[in-house]
Amino acid sequence: MAAIAATACLVAGMATSAGAASTLEFHGSAADSGSPHGGAGDSAVRNWHGGLFNVKIDGVSSKAYCIDIFTGIDNEDQPTWTEVGWSGAGIANLETVEAILRHYYPNGNGPAGHELTGTADDKAMGTQAAIWHFTDGFELSTDTSEVDGSERANNAAVIANYNAILAAVEAGLDGFGEPTVTLGITPPASTEGEVGGLVGPYVVDTTAASVTVTPSEGLTLVDSEGAPFTGEIVDGTELWLSADDAMSGTITATATAQATAGRVFAGVDSKGGAHQTLILATTVPVEDTAEAVVSFAETPPTVPPTTAPPTTAPETTTSAPTTTSTSVVPPSTTVPTTPSSGGGLPVTGAQSLVLAAVALLLVGLGVGFRVVSRRAGSNG
Repeated sequence: MAAIAATACLVAGMATSAGAASTLEFHGSAADSGSPHGGAGDSAVRNWHGGLFNVKIDGVSSKAYCIDIFTGIDNEDQPTWTEVGWSGAGIANLETVEAILRHYYPNGNGPAGHELTGTADDKAMGTQAAIWHFTDGFELSTDTSEVDGSERANNAAVIANYNAILAAVEAGLDGFGEPTVTLGITPPASTEGEVGGLVGPYVVDTTAASVTVTPSEGLTLVDSEGAPFTGEIVDGTELWLSADDAMSGTITATATAQATAGRVFAGVDSKGGAHQTLILATTVPVEDTAEAVVSFAETPPTVPPTTAPPTTAPETTTSAPTTTSTSVVPPSTTVPTTPSSGGGLPVTGAQSLVLAAVALLLVGLGVGFRVVSRRAGSNG
């Protein structure tokens, strides 16, 4: 049995803020275990030890199924099991296996029309055989006769349970997908502030239903308005921090979540030899933590601005421009008088006036004479 413990495994891909993987301790076969009769691949039809195994995940008791029928477990090699993600497990159809674990033993009896029957052993054997069918190509034998006069190949309930699970998968059995528990705190662009001010937002990122956030001494969790934060902290919650004194500190987030069945654990012994890969069959609580930093400095004293005395602008007297009017008197120009060809005296200004007066007198006499002449003619 130790050499060929074809086992129950639990798949749980859990990402933590620190990226630490959980570990599994193997504690042998559970009471609800057995040896389904059938064949896988090119192997002969025979009994394969399987069903549920007792394990501890990070110290918490749980159950697991085998998902690696061709690899055994030898406890003398002191194997250790470390959690691995589905993509790195190298196991086929883990989505289908997780869906089976969600609905079937030990978590339930299946959906209507595809229920399990019989004892706990019958249910565990039927569930193990169905899991192997998808991970290792196992085909459960329908032979119910005795083998070597001591073992029955399979009882009718195991066969019925195996067929019911395969029919449920064919009908569209739904699952949760790869189980994960994540927790992180995304800090703001700047984690430094001044005393009396706010630093934030710190955003909580988690797959847990709720988170507890604890600030270090001297820090206060507040909302965006600076009021004490009193709401529930879930995925996407935004938090701010304030402090009354200059200090540096941290906020620590803690989440306890239920990691559902489906987590995978790969086994390796001290010599590097592979041991059976197991998938977690039950839900176990998982605790994770995350941390973020903050610092507050004293607000620098406010220095009042220096007020310089008012500067008096010098009085400016504006004088109207003095306009100097300059009369330009053109110089007198004496036009020389050209003497007549007769050689008479030059004509001066006084002589011109006399000539003009004489001319006017002559004109007047002429006009008077003409008038007198007309009258005389009229009288004759």
